[in-house]
Amino acid sequence: MALRKVLINKVLKKKYDLISSSHKTTNVMDIKELLSNKLHKSDIEEIYGQIVKDDKFDKDVLYSLINDENQRVGMNILWVMTCFSGKQEEMMRNEHNTLIDMVLEEKCDAKKRLLLTIIERQTFPKEEIRVDFLDFCIKNILSTGESASTRSLCAKMAYYQCVHYQELLSELNNVIQLALSDKLTRGIESSFKKILKKNQQLPSTTIGKEEIRSTELRHNVDKT
Repeated sequence: MALRKVLINKVLKKKYDLISSSHKTTNVMDIKELLSNKLHKSDIEEIYGQIVKDDKFDKDVLYSLINDENQRVGMNILWVMTCFSGKQEEMMRNEHNTLIDMVLEEKCDAKKRLLLTIIERQTFPKEEIRVDFLDFCIKNILSTGESASTRSLCAKMAYYQCVHYQELLSELNNVIQLALSDKLTRGIESSFKKILKKNQQLPSTTIGKEEIRSTELRHNVDKT
């Protein structure tokens, strides 16, 4: 632990020029050195705090690390990104399709879960629904080979997308009912049942309305 703190402090003393646009090559090496280590939640929060303070925030530096050959680097930078809020979160929203492209190709379950966590916080406007991502979510709801977190996140995001169309809501209802017929962990079962309940409570007159926002739906699903 002491050695990890020494390394973190060494990099943080550079005031995270690593996420500014100047001296990018050197900075990427600095952040990779830090992110290649086993980090704790407090370390991730400290890194995030430094990113927030940087007025020359460069998203390209961070995105270049997601697919680094060292899996730990990619997982740690995604963990940092799950802390984003404000202008950093808005930046992630602008990369909505890029993040979806990444998760569609990702094989590492941990990175997949982190990517889905980031995407799940975003909105899903009717005009931006992607058939390939909706199919991905539906497939993972039914996949017993996926982790509980991945299946639950995919169920939520399938709901955010299907809510725009009555026929898709009906199809999602059937998919979740089918998933519930298998033996599930208590967590997944609870998550699926919450979505079914919300689906049943949603007034038909609101389906497809532009004022329905995915962020509002997310809070409602989590509260159900």
